[in-house]
Amino acid sequence: MLSLGLAANIFYGMFDLDKPYKANDTTYVQYTESSTGLGYGVTLGALCKLSDAIQFGLSVRTKVNVDMSGDATNPAVAAYQLPTESKFDREVAWPLWAGFGIAVKPMDNLTITADAQYSQWSKSEDTFVTKFKNEYWIQAGIEKDTLYLEWEDCTQIRIGLEYKASDKLKLRAGYYYDPAPAPDKTLTILFPSSTNNVITAGVGFCAGKFDVDFGLEYLMGKERDITVQTLHNNFGKHKLDIFAFSLAIGMGLM
Repeated sequence: MLSLGLAANIFYGMFDLDKPYKANDTTYVQYTESSTGLGYGVTLGALCKLSDAIQFGLSVRTKVNVDMSGDATNPAVAAYQLPTESKFDREVAWPLWAGFGIAVKPMDNLTITADAQYSQWSKSEDTFVTKFKNEYWIQAGIEKDTLYLEWEDCTQIRIGLEYKASDKLKLRAGYYYDPAPAPDKTLTILFPSSTNNVITAGVGFCAGKFDVDFGLEYLMGKERDITVQTLHNNFGKHKLDIFAFSLAIGMGLM
């Protein structure tokens, strides 16, 4: 009736960034950087099977801090006779995540699901602080750069269904509502954030020891009109639509 699960997670992060850098009142230059890093976390899960027709599930993934290190290039410092490249460190994070769901089987070949998924963005995407390591940059007062995000916690609502057409073929469809974590005062084109209505479709096929799953997602982003400009946002109209697909292949060993 009750199943428990535990997973140890290893995250490898890759972070590339290009952005304008204000060299003076009239001139901008192109700042670029590239970094990688490792982080570790834990996922806990529980499944309660009340009957063959009704199941409840709960999953929690801890916040994961990833220590990034890399190289940055800033042409603006050449005006001060300084080297334009510096190594840097930055800590980024994946948020604490928790999900609760229910699955109902009104008939043997049909499963209907509903989930709520919470992401604690406020504890992971508040600020990104870049700490430069070039001693000449530090002496010139360019020891760090702070990117302000101030994201807010969000909860996704998801519904889906799976129809078992045969022993080898499963058809899937769904919808989920994904609210934007970024407030107007920090919304930039570097980190797009929109409230999305998402439709999904998929198919699963069993071929002997192999399982093949293919999925499609279309995210319809709500337009955001940022009318008040702050030091940390880009004013104007922001609109984001995304089409994504996934493919998974699994093999049974037994």
